[in-house]
Amino acid sequence: VYMDGKTPTFVPNAIVVNIPRRTCLLVDEQTIEENKRNPRWQRVVQSMRHYLDEEGLEGISAFHLGEADCFIMVRMQDNSTLSMYNARFVGFDQRSISVRHEQSLACPSITRTMKRSDVIIASYLDDTTGHPILIRLENEVAWAFQHVNAYSLGKTICDLHAENTDREIDGLRSYLE
Repeated sequence: VYMDGKTPTFVPNAIVVNIPRRTCLLVDEQTIEENKRNPRWQRVVQSMRHYLDEEGLEGISAFHLGEADCFIMVRMQDNSTLSMYNARFVGFDQRSISVRHEQSLACPSITRTMKRSDVIIASYLDDTTGHPILIRLENEVAWAFQHVNAYSLGKTICDLHAENTDREIDGLRSYLE
């Protein structure tokens, strides 16, 4: 982040603690094309990459930066980044569940124990072409997807008793209904 040790070369957009709206807004191919040319959106994407690369996150949503578009990024096993518009759960393996400890950018001092499926099927629009993609995600990538996508759908691990609490495996079931 610092080239000369003193002057920041890039200052990322700040993390927004409160969920900006009830759920993210679906985008169409035209919006994806416009976002590719929009300097403000490019700064959002650069900020998201900063948090993934410099802060070592598994995933992040545009919602974390106060943006309404349904856009998430997750770190793949090969350390590349998968960028997705309108990401949705399509299915998951109910027989392969892991219990893990998670934190959120929105409440970094809170750690929750969460049950996550080790294998999920997701659909999304490609961030460069806008074409629909169906993908199978496993282990760390599947867990990151579940956490970050639930957040962009208005669900959080930050408040255990709120109406918008991330409901883990039960939440996955409700997304498929």
